Amino acid sequence: MLLIRKTLLLFLLLAPASFGALEDVALDVNTRARFYPVTDSIAATPESKTAATSIAEVVWSVNRGALAFKRDGDFWHDTLRFEFTVSDSAEEINRDTLIRIVEIPRGQMVSEKYLLFDKIVFDCQPGNYNITMTVWDLGDGDSMKVEKDFQVRLPATGLSISDIFLLSDISKDTTSSDIFTINGYRMLPNPSREYGASLPTLYYYVEFYYPEYFNYDVGRPAEGFNSRADTADCVLSKWVIREMTGELIGESEAETIEVESAEMYIINGLNIVSLPDGEYELILTATDPVNETNVSSSREFAVRWPSREEITRKQLAGAALEQEYNYVAYLLNTSEKAFYKKLTDDGKSEFLIRWWEKHDPTPNTPENEYRDEIIERWLISNAAFGHGDGKGESGWRTDRGRVYIIYGPPDNIERAPMSMDSNPWEQWDYFNLQGGVIFVFADVLGIGDYRLLHSTASGEISDPSWGDKILRRHEPTDLPGGSFNE
Repeated sequence: MLLIRKTLLLFLLLAPASFGALEDVALDVNTRARFYPVTDSIAATPESKTAATSIAEVVWSVNRGALAFKRDGDFWHDTLRFEFTVSDSAEEINRDTLIRIVEIPRGQMVSEKYLLFDKIVFDCQPGNYNITMTVWDLGDGDSMKVEKDFQVRLPATGLSISDIFLLSDISKDTTSSDIFTINGYRMLPNPSREYGASLPTLYYYVEFYYPEYFNYDVGRPAEGFNSRADTADCVLSKWVIREMTGELIGESEAETIEVESAEMYIINGLNIVSLPDGEYELILTATDPVNETNVSSSREFAVRWPSREEITRKQLAGAALEQEYNYVAYLLNTSEKAFYKKLTDDGKSEFLIRWWEKHDPTPNTPENEYRDEIIERWLISNAAFGHGDGKGESGWRTDRGRVYIIYGPPDNIERAPMSMDSNPWEQWDYFNLQGGVIFVFADVLGIGDYRLLHSTASGEISDPSWGDKILRRHEPTDLPGGSFNE
């Protein structure tokens, strides 16, 4: 039997989405466990004082830009109807219907394209299930059906693991109690499991379980565990990314997790900007070094980048000419920029075409791999590094955008969130550039604008005392870096 345990009427605006109809609906299911104490009278065995239940968290997204809003006084509104059907291999075991009303107050654009997220939570018995969700836009009668198979497991004796929750964003939040907050973190889902220009970091959350620790806390060991020495003091965890063909893309070193309770969790973010378009699998493993047992969980995900444009010998004019120049603005030297500014539009068009040809590594083929690479860097930086009102349009003008376009994706990124004493900062490592260099960026103003404070690369700003500039008492009156103004 499946029981809906908690439902909250909540839509969450997250990020711009491409326009479409209800075909943009995405659905995903994540399962995890919860433990609770039981009395001797209902304990399944005399050796245990815990019981566990499995939870399925169903998350979905809808593109707001595709909804059929109607005017109602000072508001625009639309109504969505969701019908959920849950089945096992034998029969339908649960059905539920939800109504969501989406309102847009006066002053907001009706056609603005954002993803609306929602979530319901089920208590589950172990087994294999299928969930079907049908959504109706009552404004125009449009409908869409999506479905997902999922498996529910209960924690076994010893070490076990939850599903991997793939996320679009995560932030520390100890005050909120909404449905997206777990263990003091607000986790925005990514039911499509797609990452790319607008989501260059794959965030994930996973839980590990060691129920024997719960039993010791209440004074009674579990069956097969005769003393605390039979349980591990730590768990070794690592991640692996593979292509769907099985080819290894990357893996981490084993991380030590101290076992201090029956439930543990890991939150992490992986930079995927170096991954090409394709389908991948993220695998999390955990090892109990005392009992020599291993558990693992995996999730498939996709990386999608914007399509690259083609250049022809026809005249570039107006906005197209300006855009083509923006691609190479950081790559031209001083004399090339000065020469370009003196040319007519026809001359500028010919200059850019010849400049790309000069840098084509395979001039005897129709493909210019160098131009493809630079445009991809430009598109990624423009989408990933914008801030404020110009987000999505000015990312290439930022310090991080400039560095990304010139040097490409870093080999490693170390991030430090905002603390009581300092503003957030991040360090980019390029292991094979000039013998190994770093770039340090910080959001000194607290507005999402990461300025370059220090680098060991030749020709870049160098300030070994950059740490003083990230202190929250610092007044940013002489910040280095800034927007591109040429």
